[in-house]
Amino acid sequence: MLIRKDTQITVNEVISFKISSGEEIIGKVVSFSDKEVVVHRPFQLAATQSGLTLLPFLMMADDNSDPTFRYSSIVATYAPASSFKTAYESTATDLVLPQAKKIIT
Repeated sequence: MLIRKDTQITVNEVISFKISSGEEIIGKVVSFSDKEVVVHRPFQLAATQSGLTLLPFLMMADDNSDPTFRYSSIVATYAPASSFKTAYESTATDLVLPQAKKIIT
């Protein structure tokens, strides 16, 4: 079971984690066991000339792939910042999410 200090990770939750090779990954948890976690359409954070962006973690995999990550390769797990979670959800689902309503003063 994958446990963070603040809470237990659940199925269908969007999580971020860093793997031992250095990549930061964001994706939706499909399932997990005592040794591994399956993540739907994982993306990795990448720095470009125009800023940070999300790129597919597995470039040659099917778009709807659900790769398995062994816990032995995960260094840290954490809740993604809301801006990255929103970016993941619109990238992974190809939906454009409306921005939150704000009061202009």
